[in-house]
Amino acid sequence: MASTDWRQSIGTLLGFLLILSPATALERYPSLTDDHVNDLARVLAPSEQATLRTDLRNFRARTGIQVMLVTLPSYRDYTSHSTFETYCTNLFNHHGIGDRYRNDGVMVLLALRDRQVRIEMGKGYDRSWDSRASNIIYSQMVPQFRENNYRGGLQRGIDALLRELELPTQVSPAPSLGGFWVLLATLATGGAVFGVYQAWVNRKPKCSRCNSQRVTPLVPTPALLEEHLTPAQRLEDSLGSVKYPLFQCQDCHHITVVAHNQIFSSYSRCPRCQNKTVQTTYRTLREATTYSEGEREMTKECKFCNYISVETHIIPRERYTSSDYDSGSSSSDGGSSSGGGASGSW
Repeated sequence: MASTDWRQSIGTLLGFLLILSPATALERYPSLTDDHVNDLARVLAPSEQATLRTDLRNFRARTGIQVMLVTLPSYRDYTSHSTFETYCTNLFNHHGIGDRYRNDGVMVLLALRDRQVRIEMGKGYDRSWDSRASNIIYSQMVPQFRENNYRGGLQRGIDALLRELELPTQVSPAPSLGGFWVLLATLATGGAVFGVYQAWVNRKPKCSRCNSQRVTPLVPTPALLEEHLTPAQRLEDSLGSVKYPLFQCQDCHHITVVAHNQIFSSYSRCPRCQNKTVQTTYRTLREATTYSEGEREMTKECKFCNYISVETHIIPRERYTSSDYDSGSSSSDGGSSSGGGASGSW
């Protein structure tokens, strides 16, 4: 009999400890199937959800910022120990809202029965956004929620949030008068240099036979080019790497050919035939990641002598950012939050 009582006492104690064990205190997170609107508390009508979803998608396409609305009947349905603010941060990080590298996602969470709302900011935002989020909550959302106008409060709050997010984060100072004159002088100098270059390029040469300066430009017909240019020169002229204008002497009627090297041409000089007929192309063999280097193949091919050179170059690894080290708390490749934002209740 005593042995039975002892076993019952041990069983009761183990059951009590099991109830208090951390395993039973684990949080659960709702499945968020949409990138922008997840109305699990059924606050919005289907048409209102569709309109808001379109607005948020258009905003993301315009700015790159993901804003997500989540409504829950009660956040306490998913956790037994976290505060509202802690659960919001954990939910944000679990689903990885926003861009992984910029950490610019924003989540608006409404817990209906708890009468609480929060704007959770990604950790890419500085702490000045806490007061901005609080102002939006208490000026646009809470007054409507107190009147049980949840649809209106959410719409007004999100509209104000999007306007705030689109404001420039930094206003560039107006250029000073001195800066204006420096810019003007730079443009004038550049224009003058280009004008000198163009004048040099378009200058009339002397006749290569009699040295006369009485020469006139000729229209480069195919027949003239065929007669006076070599095959390599004709190819360079057609590729645009070197231009060959023709001039005829008015005294001896000799035709002079002038070579004008095109400095902005994409073609380079061939190491074999020395003509400016080499085209360079690139092909990525393996993309670089934050964990490994990539490879890129560079091919140089001469259009005249068929010279080919193929080289492989290393692409450096992508840089790590702070989000790469802190993303362990998120179950996705998205952004994360360090708890910034603001909450409100009514």
